Amino acid sequence: VQTCALPIWSFGAAADVYDRARPSYPVDAVRWALPLGAQRVLDLGAGTGKLTAVLLDLGLDVVAVEPSEQMRAHVPARAEVLAGTAEAVPLADASVDAVLCVTMLCHQSIESPTAAIREFARVVQLAKIGRGQRIADIGAGDGYYVARLSPLVGPTGQLFGQDIIPDYLTLLQRRVRRERLGNVLVVRGDPHDPRLP
Repeated sequence: VQTCALPIWSFGAAADVYDRARPSYPVDAVRWALPLGAQRVLDLGAGTGKLTAVLLDLGLDVVAVEPSEQMRAHVPARAEVLAGTAEAVPLADASVDAVLCVTMLCHQSIESPTAAIREFARVVQLAKIGRGQRIADIGAGDGYYVARLSPLVGPTGQLFGQDIIPDYLTLLQRRVRRERLGNVLVVRGDPHDPRLP
């Protein structure tokens, strides 16, 4: 996991600058990440709503969950915007068709790792991750979540561990070999294209 010593709401004070400077997400990558037939999607750790906007433009019903009030203020009004964290997603189980969380892992609270692990299991249930699926961990870092997702999709599924930072990709490759994660393909992306197959 890519962790930081920053408080969970650290970007809030600079939300305006963050919103102007942060690029959007490639629509093809977003389409790829969505399961067929998805209609209601959770953008977990939505920030200022860059991914939310792409999802809305695809005609989806979007729930954007973000802890920072200043960041939430930038999320497009067409979305349902809720205060929440990875440790406490404010939705009922099975209330969305997909869960996307693209950049929030670096910012999530490290004060309660047990709660984060518990909530990760709940998010897996919300996203209905299971055997035989193709899923991607974009910004996989050293593969903390890759190692936990790999057994869930099983030998008939495929997991793409993607990152843009060479050092993280090296760590991820080592973990995949060490833990014999045969259903994982490590992918080097670039900042504007995740290069997913």
